[in-house]
Amino acid sequence: MSPSLIDTPPYTYVFYAVFLGWVLLNARLLGRERTGAVRRERRHSKLVLGTLTSAGIVAAVAFHYVAPWAAMRAPRPAFWFGIVFLIAGGVLRECAVQKLGRYFTVDLGVEDDQSVIEDGPYHWVRHPSYLGSTLSYLGIGVVFANWLSLAVVAVSLAVGYWYRITVEEELLRAELGDAYEEYAERTPYRLVPGLW
Repeated sequence: MSPSLIDTPPYTYVFYAVFLGWVLLNARLLGRERTGAVRRERRHSKLVLGTLTSAGIVAAVAFHYVAPWAAMRAPRPAFWFGIVFLIAGGVLRECAVQKLGRYFTVDLGVEDDQSVIEDGPYHWVRHPSYLGSTLSYLGIGVVFANWLSLAVVAVSLAVGYWYRITVEEELLRAELGDAYEEYAERTPYRLVPGLW
């Protein structure tokens, strides 16, 4: 089997340039504060999600090095698919952030004057920002061209986002009431169109 390209220039430089851009795009969201009175979730879903996704990426890197027998047969297409997923996920997440505007923060909360946003990417799924992040994280898993790397990222994402979305939906239904219930009926998919 051919080795992964991630350790071979210029592929290494491409990955780190795209990855750094993605990290910087997301890092600017960390300092966003809500402006009005807000009711927040108390179940630590941000910590759970962050821990799981971080552990998944660390494990993906580790499997790349300790399980070369799980390498994909076509590392070059895997690398480029991973880069495309990483970029596409970043673009989708940014579209969702821009559409939600001042209501978007990484901490779950609902402001007094908050309304339900239903257009743009929110027309297709209720959590397009998470879908964008999922695509990006999966892209990181694919870039390593290792089936175990991809599997561990996928499992950590599935558990982390299932928990985060469950907590967020409870908060939104409690605070936005009928408006959110009606939106959920019109837009039945939480994360993946046609699936969940």
